[in-house]
Amino acid sequence: MARRANGFTLVELMITVVVLAVLALVAIPTFQEVLAKRRLEGVANELSADLQYARTQAVADNTTVTLTTTSTTSYTITGNQTYKTVTLGQGSTVTNGVTIAFLPLRGCTNATCSAPDVSIDIANSGTTSTLQVRVNNMGRVQLCTPGGSFGGYSTCS
Repeated sequence: MARRANGFTLVELMITVVVLAVLALVAIPTFQEVLAKRRLEGVANELSADLQYARTQAVADNTTVTLTTTSTTSYTITGNQTYKTVTLGQGSTVTNGVTIAFLPLRGCTNATCSAPDVSIDIANSGTTSTLQVRVNNMGRVQLCTPGGSFGGYSTCS
């Protein structure tokens, strides 16, 4: 009577390793895209929250508070003091040279509350998707996606 051996043969083990390696090579780029989108979304949400913070500080301190993108990788919130300086990381960028000023009267972006919308585009080098943070003349902050490139957000009009 032949004795049956328990376990795997070397050939079976090698085939399993090759199949796992192929699956990993297929999954890694997709996973990196997902991580880049999450980083992009995180930066957009932080910028949106900081714009709302700047508007609140303008009303609370009775002074004009501005958020200025000082480079493609940083922005600063200032008023009668520097409230916050943010440096983006992990390949994230914003539109450089944009200044959004909130006035103490109702938190509007200009004295008559009739200025055009101001927007800041946000991108990440790991994905082709982009998000945009818009501030209307009344100081309302909105997140949207130009051209519908990021699912789950409305398309910028």
